[in-house]
Amino acid sequence: MAMPWWAEILIIILNILLGISSGYGSAKIVNKKKDSKTLIIPKEIKKIKKQLYKLNNKIEFLIDNLTHPKGNNE
Repeated sequence: MAMPWWAEILIIILNILLGISSGYGSAKIVNKKKDSKTLIIPKEIKKIKKQLYKLNNKIEFLIDNLTHPKGNNE
């Protein structure tokens, strides 16, 4: 049995959020003294990224258990 459509959409949304938190949406700060750009990734973004990975894994696990229940059939 395939994954339900809502589960696939949820996984896509989580993957987009993971992409944003992994640096694509991070702000760049210009150092005016040296005129060089430095990419800043705050500790909060790293924490959010870890939480999103954990959430993504839990949701995939729950979806897998809902779509493929393990019972007396195995």
